[in-house]
Amino acid sequence: MISPKINALKEELKVLQQKIKKEEKEHLKLIGSRIKAKRKIRDLTQAQLSEQSGVNRTQITNIEAGRSGSSWASLISLCTVLSTSADYILGLKENDY
Repeated sequence: MISPKINALKEELKVLQQKIKKEEKEHLKLIGSRIKAKRKIRDLTQAQLSEQSGVNRTQITNIEAGRSGSSWASLISLCTVLSTSADYILGLKENDY
């Protein structure tokens, strides 16, 4: 028989996992919105950004929509093409200057 204390801990763990998942989704949306904004400022289409960065266009679409993240190599390539810092894109800095 599982003790009530273990059940309570399992429930607390479940709540924490849901909170982490929610925060991860919000962070992915922030990253995507910053990449999209920088792309638009540079007047690039997703296809053009893909061609210049070497990142698959479908992956760029998913990143901008907040559905997925990217590898470090892809992130650095996108930041280079968009003339921005990874710190800004990742939300570690509020401003890009």
